[in-house]
Amino acid sequence: LFLGKIPYEKMKCLYSFSDFTILLKNSRARHAKADFPSKVSQSLAYGVPVIANSSSDLSNFLEDGYNSIVFEENDGDLIRVEESSGVR
Repeated sequence: LFLGKIPYEKMKCLYSFSDFTILLKNSRARHAKADFPSKVSQSLAYGVPVIANSSSDLSNFLEDGYNSIVFEENDGDLIRVEESSGVR
């Protein structure tokens, strides 16, 4: 679900309804290694797990199976997340 630009005041409410946040970047793209998305830190601050591939330095902040599900690569294929992953 994409909601467009969200005012900061509404972020807490929206995160409270979220089961997880998804962030998949083309890890071969130059810009994927250069930034740290604020949505990751916001999601973790609200206790919402992140589903992401390991781009930039995200792996320093995401622990696979604890606060996230981390994929090594994103080649554009559909990624299926199973409930047995243990992330809650």
